[in-house]
Amino acid sequence: MVTIVQVAEKAGVSPSYVSRYLNHSGKVSEESQQRIEKAIQELNYVPSRIARSLRTGTTNAVKIISPSITSPFFAEIFERIHRLLEKRNYDTSMQLVTSKSIFQPSSFADVDGVIMCFIDSDETVCTLGNILNSIGKPFAYMHWHMIPAYSGALTFDLQGGAEQTARHLLERGCRSIAYVDGPRDNVICTARYLGYCTAVPNENRAQNFFNSFNIDCGYKAAAEMVKSDRMPDGVVCGNDMIAAGVIKCLRNENIDVPGSVKVTGFDDIPLASMYSPSITSFAMPISQMTAAVVNTLLSMMEGNTPPPQHFCGALIPRESTQASRPA
Repeated sequence: MVTIVQVAEKAGVSPSYVSRYLNHSGKVSEESQQRIEKAIQELNYVPSRIARSLRTGTTNAVKIISPSITSPFFAEIFERIHRLLEKRNYDTSMQLVTSKSIFQPSSFADVDGVIMCFIDSDETVCTLGNILNSIGKPFAYMHWHMIPAYSGALTFDLQGGAEQTARHLLERGCRSIAYVDGPRDNVICTARYLGYCTAVPNENRAQNFFNSFNIDCGYKAAAEMVKSDRMPDGVVCGNDMIAAGVIKCLRNENIDVPGSVKVTGFDDIPLASMYSPSITSFAMPISQMTAAVVNTLLSMMEGNTPPPQHFCGALIPRESTQASRPA
């Protein structure tokens, strides 16, 4: 393994001068910077994170906690946060939250801070928050609402987004609107369903289906609609994957989308614009929220207490809810 002493010898400077350059802890002449950088490249020197941690008491690492590693929505969030932190010279790791997850203080010993990404249980957020507070690790969290016990909150109006999406179907002339989403007891689904119920009068509500967040869930729900004698003319879906499954089934049954049934998704993942027909979806401001959560965490790591931030999204109308053309 190449050492800092070898880099210093090749660059013709002292080891302390190389350390100063690597840690940005003092002035280094431009000429010396160039020699050190050239030596680093030629020797393929990689600074030891362990050694840096021992020197500074920090790891320059952040853990991202997410409920999914396969969902395109959470994959995009992780990628954006990773790239933003990488630019600030932080390493990132991911930890998945499941119903069987057990967290201990030792789970966070090797990081400087934590970002929680839309964990679908307030209880889990509080469990993690209490552990991190007990060991003095700052954390920021993106969530559906603020939890008063913790600072570092970035919230999104999930219920309002679902309400706006359902109203869009009413405005497009739908009079029997079904709802399809993930697990019924999930906090995310609960918020979206409240938005649907707020927008859609009782007399305009059709079947409700709660299962999982994937294409198969949407396909099976649509198959049940087809079998019933209550075929809706509109379907509100909890995400774009579910919407894709609904549309796939309806088209397999020769039911025109959007002519006979209009369908909406949520999250506006890339699939929504590429599907056929393209899916009307409610877009979350992922770019702004990921930038804000990174800045919030870094500010907290410097000892600050940033105020909570609230974000709203926007409906993106596409072919799946296109207005019927007059005959």
